[in-house]
Amino acid sequence: EIFCVLGLMGTELYTAIEGMVFDYSRETGDEKIHSFKLPVQDAANGYAADWHPVEKNHEIAAQAMADEIAKVMGW
Repeated sequence: EIFCVLGLMGTELYTAIEGMVFDYSRETGDEKIHSFKLPVQDAANGYAADWHPVEKNHEIAAQAMADEIAKVMGW
């Protein structure tokens, strides 16, 4: 499985990624590629250098990704 993931620092490009994954899957028949939008980092947790996520926001994103992988894999 391949997961194309975006969103922790913003979702502006997500629609393009989602469209590319859809087009690729349709054109090739490959059903093992997925797009997934992470939750945008929570400002209340703070920011690291240049608006990068802090540990807490990485933890939130990691849990969201783990949940999505489990759903796709049927775990």
